[in-house]
Amino acid sequence: MPGTDDDDNFRRDCISFDDAAKIWREHWVKKHSSKAGYEVNLDAHLLPRLGARRLDEIGHADVAGLRADLRSRSVSTVNNIEVALRSVLRTAVAHGKLAAMPKLPALRKVPRKIIVPPTIDDIQVVLAAAYPAAKVALGLAAYAGLRAGEVVGLRVRHVDAKANVIRVCVAVSHGVEGSPKSGNERTIPIAEPLRQILAPVLARPHKPDDFISVSSHGTQWGHGSILHAFNSVMAKVNLPKKRLHDLRHFFVTECFRAGVPAPDVQKLAGHLHLHVTQRYAHADEQSQQEAMRKFDLHLATSTPPSGNGVETASPEATSTPLPKERKHRKSKKNAAFPSG
Repeated sequence: MPGTDDDDNFRRDCISFDDAAKIWREHWVKKHSSKAGYEVNLDAHLLPRLGARRLDEIGHADVAGLRADLRSRSVSTVNNIEVALRSVLRTAVAHGKLAAMPKLPALRKVPRKIIVPPTIDDIQVVLAAAYPAAKVALGLAAYAGLRAGEVVGLRVRHVDAKANVIRVCVAVSHGVEGSPKSGNERTIPIAEPLRQILAPVLARPHKPDDFISVSSHGTQWGHGSILHAFNSVMAKVNLPKKRLHDLRHFFVTECFRAGVPAPDVQKLAGHLHLHVTQRYAHADEQSQQEAMRKFDLHLATSTPPSGNGVETASPEATSTPLPKERKHRKSKKNAAFPSG
């Protein structure tokens, strides 16, 4: 079937992926933090492979080749690269540079990993060993569940010491301020350990727009600097490296262990959807071991019903006449289907 004139125009004027990426960068309107992640994948993986290719030449085989070349990477990492590719192609369609989205293979399902957060003892050891600037940042992450960008963006005016609450309304990514990940502000009561960490900071002379957590040089934390500080302290106390997000995971997990209802945890954590919060409500390995210990104790202290541990029917039960049993079954059957 011959193509339409519009199809012919698209084929004749089709731009390269490199040009489409420039349009995408210019017209991106979503969160800056997301754009930064997409740009990393564009520059490192997509532009070197597809930059000179026409958009109408990009399809299923290119994604299959990408997956084959990156088979040593995690599914999640490769999915993020594919999402960046789709974002550029959708932008090209929206701006009339591509007739329609090509048929690409569906994103692969990411295997769910059980992440064991730091223990309360680990957190206390780390905070005790942290230098003052790092202690404030890590305390906000562990005891208030703030994301890295929210720690960086927290200002003095966001902390109400009299009401004992923190207002989370700003997040910083790559030096650019924006709203928190969910897009909504939230209020978090200040836990006692965090209040003690913040007290010296608030006692110093300050202005309302001063940042609560700054680097040891007194400047705003750079991208990745808090993670570097965290792992430096972890190494200092001989603990394995962790993601900075594991401190937030610690906060949410401990909220559940304390019996906080899921909707309240959702609000404290700033999750847009409850199902995201509920992913944290898992029993970690230690909890599972404790559960099995209680189960073993229950079995050991229970009295078996008979000498061989197998429950047998009583003589009265075995002497029940068979006709009566059949009659009873028949009456149950009739009761299940009443007449009328």
